Amino acid sequence: MQSAITVKPMADLTFDGALTQSEFAAKAHGRIRFHPEVSFSPQNCAYAMTVAPAGEPAMDVAMVLSGGSVELFVDGKPQGEREPRGQDYLDMVVTMSGIGVILDLVGRTERVDAAGPRYSGSLPAEKAPGAIQEQLAGMAGWKTSELKGTRITWQLELDPQNRPRLFVLSWVTEVRGTELASTYSTTFGGWRQGEIAAPG
Repeated sequence: MQSAITVKPMADLTFDGALTQSEFAAKAHGRIRFHPEVSFSPQNCAYAMTVAPAGEPAMDVAMVLSGGSVELFVDGKPQGEREPRGQDYLDMVVTMSGIGVILDLVGRTERVDAAGPRYSGSLPAEKAPGAIQEQLAGMAGWKTSELKGTRITWQLELDPQNRPRLFVLSWVTEVRGTELASTYSTTFGGWRQGEIAAPG
């Protein structure tokens, strides 16, 4: 999959995710560009997208990779070192849709089930990539140690060129005897060559 994406590393994406039993939810659409030369998985994708947090104004976001660092622009303005509005929602989108994070999660899954172009797996939350653990714990107001006993399931569908078409990550927890699943779904399409540059 990684070699197929490397040839045509940019795609259109849509994202829809929410934390169960909370108002923490967001949708996003735009473009993603995978940078395989960046080894740190949460930061190896550039984005140009509109993020729409539930109940809040949408924001146009550009995350540009330059010289090994990430430059963030919100509504066309560089953010520098300050934390932009909607940072928590932005972190959710980037963590749950990032190509590097997907590759890392699949690689950590001991048993991967395959049915044609569809793959799926499950693993304890504490064995997931650190970026996913931190994101889930942060959204829930937990410590990462409290993730123990919960699990992550995922589904990945590839197109005929072995590039992601659909990725769904679910975090399954049990609350008062009831199983709850928070779900984060990303679709990818139109894989092509291209770059994401700073706005303006």
